[in-house]
Amino acid sequence: AYTPRLLDRGVRATMGKGARSAEVRQAMLAHGAIYLATIGGAGALLSKCIKASAVVAFADAGPEALFRFEVLDFPAVVINDVHGRDFYEMQGQVGG
Repeated sequence: AYTPRLLDRGVRATMGKGARSAEVRQAMLAHGAIYLATIGGAGALLSKCIKASAVVAFADAGPEALFRFEVLDFPAVVINDVHGRDFYEMQGQVGG
């Protein structure tokens, strides 16, 4: 997984879809990083919340490049927080 190397270099928040591996979650906990998710299939609507963007690494990877976004009123859910909690694992737990 490449995410631990990005965290070593200062990345503190990532966004994607699906669960993160145990290795990545452990690295996120060690670095105080978070993982966010948002509504799937709503890209056109969500793009209106992006005020600025810049490719910061791997430009040759196209849409898989590493981007920095400046957003306003961007709806997202914290899936993995700085305390190691995982929203996906907490689903269905009372008081989770």
